[in-house]
Amino acid sequence: MTIACDPRIPDDLESFAFELPEGIEPHSTLWRIDGVVAGRSGEGERRYFWNLRKGEHRLRAEVTLHGGELIDSSEVDFIVK
Repeated sequence: MTIACDPRIPDDLESFAFELPEGIEPHSTLWRIDGVVAGRSGEGERRYFWNLRKGEHRLRAEVTLHGGELIDSSEVDFIVK
């Protein structure tokens, strides 16, 4: 996947929404970019808005469901230009 930065938007204001699939009702989610926790979303939140950084990246979501079950997403590679 390739994401293009919009030169009309200041870098610190430009973000991309990562989203969990329909049907997943998370208690909480850790969003990892390049192996580092980039953010957290809370109960019932299926999206995370990440401030774009140019380069090659890898995304993974660690979802905790109600009752404590943990689901790890597949890793997704993407490029920001």
